Order: sequence, then C-alpha cells, then structure tokens
Amino acid sequence: MPYLLRHAHAGNKRAWAGPDSTRPLSNAGRQRRGLRVESADVLGVDADPTDLVALLLDPATAEAVLCSHGELIGAALIRLVGERFEGDSLSWPKGSTWVLKVTEGRIEDARYLPPLRLEDAEAGYY
Repeated sequence: MPYLLRHAHAGNKRAWAGPDSTRPLSNAGRQRRGLRVESADVLGVDADPTDLVALLLDPATAEAVLCSHGELIGAALIRLVGERFEGDSLSWPKGSTWVLKVTEGRIEDARYLPPLRLEDAEAGYY
C-alpha cells in the first residue's frame, strides 16, 4: 500500500529564480518525522507521470512513502484513479497524502488524507 505525498511548503514558485527542481523547502516545509529520505528522478517536478504510475504499481513500493510535486502527482492520480472520482473530489494540496491499495498491478482502492495542521503536530495531536 504505497503512500503518495505532496511535498510541504516550498515557498513562492514565482519568486524562485532557479530551476524548480532546486527550490528548497521553507522553514514550515522542513518539519519532518526523522525518516530517511532518498531522492529519485522519477519523483522530480519534470518527471514523466507514466514512470510514477509504474513505480506506484510496482510491488517493491508496497510500503513506500513517495513524495513529489503537485504537477506530477496530479497527472499520475488522474491516470490511476481519476475515473473513480467526480467533480472536485480529486485533489492534492501541499502536505496531502493518497493511500493507494494496489493489487496485482492495479489500483483497488484510493483514500485521500488531508494535510496535517502544523500547529496540531507541534501540540502532539498526531
């Protein structure tokens, strides 16, 4: 059951002069759970959504938390689960997570988890 997470706050994209792939997280976006992080080109802002879809359907990522960018996540979600959701119910705001149940190389179920509120996390509610 892979988790597809949109990265947290990375500041204003329009104010960043360099390539989006090098835009750093803001102070709020750096709040983490002390987990080991590995970079992968398939999760980059300019990556091909087909490659992300293949990664999500791969049994080797069954327990992975994959963190990426809104543009890529949106394109991958529409390919994976878009037909199951109507209207505006398919969303991926910053800090949100999609829990995907993958069975035999296909999405069996998808559940949306809204972003955690930073003040709740700091207060110990999570």
